[in-house]
Amino acid sequence: MLAARPAAGRLPNGLRPGHLVTVDAGHGGVDPGNPGMFFPRGLREKDVTLAVAMLLRDELRRRGVTVRMTRTTDTLIALGERGGIAPRSATSS
Repeated sequence: MLAARPAAGRLPNGLRPGHLVTVDAGHGGVDPGNPGMFFPRGLREKDVTLAVAMLLRDELRRRGVTVRMTRTTDTLIALGERGGIAPRSATSS
């Protein structure tokens, strides 16, 4: 069986050249998120969301996708500022 070829103008992963994904880890800084019933003591939602966002970033980059992060450290990004991060220039963070 032959593998499907990507459509014209697409990369081998099926995306268009220049594709950009913005990953928003949410929470951070003084906003720890919901403590949750299932988190071990001391584990905060802001730490889990950041760790998952960083794993997602790494996997997307491995697949050739340009990624912009709303945060990469324990910083609170105001909700009103997050929407403005996505349309900025396509430089990778």
